[in-house]
Amino acid sequence: MIDGMEVGDPPRLTIELVPQTCWFSNVRDQVSPQDWDRIRRQVYENAGRRCEVCGGRGSRHPVECHEVWEYDEAAGAQHLVRMIALCPACHEVKHIGLAGIRGRAELAREHLAQVNGWSSDVAERYIQEAFATWRSRSARAWSLDISNLAAYEVDPALIAETGEASAGDRARSVASTVDQRARRGQGRVL
Repeated sequence: MIDGMEVGDPPRLTIELVPQTCWFSNVRDQVSPQDWDRIRRQVYENAGRRCEVCGGRGSRHPVECHEVWEYDEAAGAQHLVRMIALCPACHEVKHIGLAGIRGRAELAREHLAQVNGWSSDVAERYIQEAFATWRSRSARAWSLDISNLAAYEVDPALIAETGEASAGDRARSVASTVDQRARRGQGRVL
């Protein structure tokens, strides 16, 4: 149900906006370039180099690696659930806020509606709800749990070392990065 509207089955394609206080702290930044390349290639191969949501492929990059996160509101923890292969269009929907900054929000909205079989109105309401959740989650700091990288054969010692970034340190880092980008005029912040 979206804003009181029944939409049927759970959507195939969802929006996963990362809270602002978690920006710039992703798996790629937490592992070595060699580990990241190995992880993403494993994800691509496991998916047959096809999007795990729509089955499609991009023209320049057939698929991209996306991190699926779960948020434990009570504990204030951002948990890595798994990595999935997405075509660029589905990946853009996952990060629709970034799509908006890049001037591609309408394309992302159309793809969201098409994949889920929704009208434009239902897609718009879903997007509004996703941004409301994002605003709420962005109001707090989150600890980062990347212990599930063990499933991708990343050294557990590295996970323990990088996965324990304090929420306060991450929030200060994000605020500093956003501030620097704003001063340089590198896009607006939502």
